[in-house]
Amino acid sequence: MAMPKLLDRGIAKGFAGREPQAGWVRLNGLSAISDVLPPQAYADFGWAQVYNKAVRKFRRRAAFSAFVSGDQQS
Repeated sequence: MAMPKLLDRGIAKGFAGREPQAGWVRLNGLSAISDVLPPQAYADFGWAQVYNKAVRKFRRRAAFSAFVSGDQQS
């Protein structure tokens, strides 16, 4: 599942939301710069762990793909 759709599905099922709630933690963004900006979404702890792990995996794949293709991405 694509990363933006994963967040939309979490919001639809009630695991995540745009506004913080008690016991919810912030979600990492898809780009490195989004991690220094205010978070755009929050989720319960268990779902956030899964989502943040998927984001790290997505970033690693994108970086490896850029390395292999010879492109410079920052």
